[in-house]
Amino acid sequence: MAVLLALSTLILIALGHHDDIVTAGITTAVVMVVAALSPRQAWEEPLLRLLDTLIGVAVGVLFRWLGSRLFRADARAVTRIVKRSTFWTITGQARRE
Repeated sequence: MAVLLALSTLILIALGHHDDIVTAGITTAVVMVVAALSPRQAWEEPLLRLLDTLIGVAVGVLFRWLGSRLFRADARAVTRIVKRSTFWTITGQARRE
């Protein structure tokens, strides 16, 4: 396990992903410990971690999309309010929309 941890650390340093070293180490340790505890189904563990990752990415993309849609709608409302208040300040009268 130490060799795998060292190898993943060196690869990530070479690629310039210094922030991902801890995550890779934890993931490697979890996969190796689970494989040691149940060696008969050891081949399933990396596939399950991949599935977990794909589900996490999908949820993250979904919430990012929802958040951007909500923010965009909120930004349009704020823009309308600012335009009205600016018109009111410049002309002294309210504009009807």
